[in-house]
Amino acid sequence: PRALEAAFGSIAGAFSPQQVDYSNTAYGKDHWQLSCFMEYEGGVALGKVDLRRGALMRRAAEPTLAACDAVFLRWYDSVHPYLRAKASRSLVRLQSFVTRYRPHADETHLPRHIDGAGVDGSLVLGLP
Repeated sequence: PRALEAAFGSIAGAFSPQQVDYSNTAYGKDHWQLSCFMEYEGGVALGKVDLRRGALMRRAAEPTLAACDAVFLRWYDSVHPYLRAKASRSLVRLQSFVTRYRPHADETHLPRHIDGAGVDGSLVLGLP
């Protein structure tokens, strides 16, 4: 919690939401403008996300992302034990983003959706 509180100012200052047009209708409209994307691989908006706009956010959030990687790998190892004694794992983040929800129309939640067939898990972190 303290690390998140310490990082929050930099993360909030780097927040620059991007207009992203999705090809599906799960969002109830064909756009989303609540997230600042740091990484984006293989999703339905591939080629429509400008990662340059998220570069400052990526720098601000890098320690938090690394901590999330470690937490996710510990959890994944606990539910998918190694088959060999000296095996190791690494992960690849497909999408990293910060989303701001507010009590305004179309900004209260992420509508029901599927993360994707190639996704083994997601980690959602609530900032202070």
